[in-house]
Amino acid sequence: MIRKFIILFSLVGSSIIPITAQVNWTAALGGGMSYMNDYFGGHPLYNYQEDYLVEGGLLVHANFREGGMLSWQAGLLLRNSGFRDVPLDRDAIGNGGISSEDIPWDYGNARTIRNWSMKVPLTLKFNVFEPIGLLFGGHVNYMMKTGMDNNQIVSYKTWIPGAHLGLFIPLGRRFNIEGMVDSDVVPRLTGSGGPLSPDINYREFSYSIRIIYQLNPER
Repeated sequence: MIRKFIILFSLVGSSIIPITAQVNWTAALGGGMSYMNDYFGGHPLYNYQEDYLVEGGLLVHANFREGGMLSWQAGLLLRNSGFRDVPLDRDAIGNGGISSEDIPWDYGNARTIRNWSMKVPLTLKFNVFEPIGLLFGGHVNYMMKTGMDNNQIVSYKTWIPGAHLGLFIPLGRRFNIEGMVDSDVVPRLTGSGGPLSPDINYREFSYSIRIIYQLNPER
């Protein structure tokens, strides 16, 4: 599977690289926070909270034309993200039941869910507000392992498209700092379709900062 990603990464890069622009190979390392969010509702008995994320890998970057303000960036990143699944505090429910306005959550026994994925981003970068630039684009996450693989009630997708938006700051000739938010476009965590499966549509939302280091010096 890793070989397929490398081949795809090379084909995409070679198909859009301008002949007149230098291609910059960079290493990326960053981290932040991620959690699961249902943008259009949410199940009242599910409570997902933030947990840390880390990612790192290789990126290629080049201007569309020499000296231009618009450039592209593509990459291959190994990503470890997750969230905390907070259960109901059943001891606090009692005989009176619960209401959607006052749900007792057992934060002390929250379960941590960790995901391993391969992220393939394709980003456009606008260097229009020096020294700060804008970036936005799309990406695909391939889920290699989730903390919910054995859950029969919910379904976790394998291929998940997403979008990202952020800022970047050049620091000298070799370093850049990128700060961004990204989100799944389609739900990754849904009901499995069985009679007991919940009606949920959760997407991963995250925010992160990463350091970009250029491996080959500019000519």
